[in-house]
Amino acid sequence: MTAQRRITRNLALFALALLPGACDGIGPLATDAQYGVAEGQAARLQQPQWVPFHGSTTGMLVGFMPAPPGRCPMERPILLLYRGRGTATHLGRITVEGSECASPFDPTDPATLLTLSTGDGQFTFTAANGDQLHVGYHATTLGFEPPPSPWLLWTAPIHARGGTGRFAQAELMEVTWSGGANLLTFETYSNLDGWIRYAASDRSGR
Repeated sequence: MTAQRRITRNLALFALALLPGACDGIGPLATDAQYGVAEGQAARLQQPQWVPFHGSTTGMLVGFMPAPPGRCPMERPILLLYRGRGTATHLGRITVEGSECASPFDPTDPATLLTLSTGDGQFTFTAANGDQLHVGYHATTLGFEPPPSPWLLWTAPIHARGGTGRFAQAELMEVTWSGGANLLTFETYSNLDGWIRYAASDRSGR
């Protein structure tokens, strides 16, 4: 091979190497299988990812009443109503409103409080722009601070029940909601800790 032919061949190889995607497997010479792999990787990158989810709230037990038909199980016929506000990651400032079911109790009789059972919670977290995350739980674990403290303590694993805006398809993973309720003043507080996955680009526009 002459020197001129070697120079011509090397220039041709150099030009081929400069073609977009020539060496990354998705250029003009890529196979259908390689295209499929690249498209699959891109789709996975576009899917919502699990991110930490934390929050805290304060509020009040604003009332209790016999549960409407179909809302609560027979063993928990009392509906407790709550309202509050706080902050949470991915929602910012939030308002909280919802209810849970409870077994029969007398607020003035400690004996009935020791056997209290609550659950079947349904709550809505509303962000400042109007996007909503609906959550629920099946049952709570209850406890009490040592006397004479009036605080009842509770914890529950919660799940997503739908939502609006960016939380329309939200999912929760290993989220624990815990807090306390003052049996004298009916004040409440709570904390959230776990993981959430949602479409951050989908907003309600409200």
